[in-house]
Amino acid sequence: MSDKSNNVFISYSQQFWNKCNIKGCNEQKHMYEIAKILAEKIHKHPKLDYKLATFHKQGSQADILKWVVEESMDYTGKDGLHLSLHSDGGYKGHGCSCLVMNKKGEGYKVAQHIYARLSALTPWSDMGITERPELYELRKTPCKAVIVEVSFHDQHDEALFIHNQKRFISDALYVGLLKYYGLKYV
Repeated sequence: MSDKSNNVFISYSQQFWNKCNIKGCNEQKHMYEIAKILAEKIHKHPKLDYKLATFHKQGSQADILKWVVEESMDYTGKDGLHLSLHSDGGYKGHGCSCLVMNKKGEGYKVAQHIYARLSALTPWSDMGITERPELYELRKTPCKAVIVEVSFHDQHDEALFIHNQKRFISDALYVGLLKYYGLKYV
């Protein structure tokens, strides 16, 4: 595809040190598994293209973010979509959220479609769509960008939800993308 407007760069948490509240899992593993399922769905669609981020096990958090954003920029240019998958933790919250640079641009429109589908799936009250212009992935990515916090990995019920519902989560993300792009389900 020479037109990059339908290119979706799928980033996933590189934070393998964030342990989930179920044995043997971490944030990076869960988000990579969801990203792979989402990539399979996008691969089948004739009007979308994707690239899955490279996993970086070495380097500082700042270096890893820089590498991911550079890889995204090479693939999406200024017209594609940078979609970053994470799970939340570290404070008393529940459910999913989407983080955007601001509530004026295309990233916010993408987030609205994703959030509508994902929040309908989570059994908790959700956190909403929040402006987070200080986040590197949002600030440094020239194309539209959304960080999706799927749910809370440090709360047992939500960690189980992430672990057991990966296919449904990836489907909610996929349908949100299709709604944004005005495409039919394939």
